[in-house]
Amino acid sequence: MRLSALHVVLIVVMVFGAALGSAFFIYKALTADEVAHSAERLVVDAAFDAMGPTVDLGTFTVNLLGGNRYLRSEIVVELTERGSAREIEERLPQVRDAVLLVLRGFSAEDLASPESDAAVKEAITDALNPLLTRGKVSGVYFTSWVIQ
Repeated sequence: MRLSALHVVLIVVMVFGAALGSAFFIYKALTADEVAHSAERLVVDAAFDAMGPTVDLGTFTVNLLGGNRYLRSEIVVELTERGSAREIEERLPQVRDAVLLVLRGFSAEDLASPESDAAVKEAITDALNPLLTRGKVSGVYFTSWVIQ
């Protein structure tokens, strides 16, 4: 059977279309992971960009529980509202007292593990939030930390 020119053109177009379609689907499958990772990076970057107002609470030097060891640390708190920052600054003696009470409740052994950072940050947050009438403490940051 002899193929007419029309049949040959149709076969070439179909083969070319199938190849082009396959290439498109392979391209989409391979770049889907890259797009997902890019979206994750944007979410993480947005979280870092969206830092609230901060207040430097200063340096704390406290005797630790159960011995003759002490902690010296500088602490900064992040807040959800600018009004909270003003409130923290106006009530700084109460805020510092609350943080000192929290820090004195830990022993040097308690603070030796890496997991202790989260526990101390949570305890400080829990101690400071009741002092605020506007907003909340959304982060606690240690800018220095020395146990002697």
